Amino acid sequence: MGREYRAEEYFKQKLLENREIDPITNCWNWKKSLTTVGGYGQVKYFKNMIRVHRLSMKLFRNFDLDSKLDILHHCDNPKCFNPDHLFIGTQSENMIDMYLKNRRTQVGTNNGNNLLNEESVLEIIRLYNENWNRKQLSEKFNVTTSCINGILIRKSWKYLTKNSFIRKHEYSILSKDVFEINDLYENSIYNQYELAEIYNISQGHISRIITGRSRIKDKEVLCVV
Repeated sequence: MGREYRAEEYFKQKLLENREIDPITNCWNWKKSLTTVGGYGQVKYFKNMIRVHRLSMKLFRNFDLDSKLDILHHCDNPKCFNPDHLFIGTQSENMIDMYLKNRRTQVGTNNGNNLLNEESVLEIIRLYNENWNRKQLSEKFNVTTSCINGILIRKSWKYLTKNSFIRKHEYSILSKDVFEINDLYENSIYNQYELAEIYNISQGHISRIITGRSRIKDKEVLCVV
């Protein structure tokens, strides 16, 4: 019981430390990794990635994570995890709620959750081809590096990116960084998404480093995008 309580207190603190409170709506906006689809906050909870608003309901409202029920937003803000803005519902209730709030799955600028439009996506690709890195792009367009990466690996905005030229780029990081990345990951200090942002490389590259699949040459690790 004591161990479980300490774990819950640790994750509560982690969530609270990574929130940005909107002074107007009182939304608790998640400042870290977001899902590519929908823009929901996500965090590593023990060994699994979980949506932050769902974890918030467990930690602050004793919601059972094994439940088949959904967690819905009164505020209609996917990044929000304020438990006062959340409620429990069925999948059908979720679909009705989405319909009433006009959040049915759409593409491009018709998707109200998108912070980007077609013009900005093409500009991101153009700047990336001119050697801008993911961190610079995320800061310029006020989105996460995961969002930028989704465009560059053609996972999002596919109807625009599928026929666009996107350069292959080779990153070099020092072998000492590899040991540090492995140490931080093995000790659960940071997850792969957080490490990707810290070292300014993709989550896929972090995964290859952790599993020993990156090429080491002259004390450098070469990662090809």
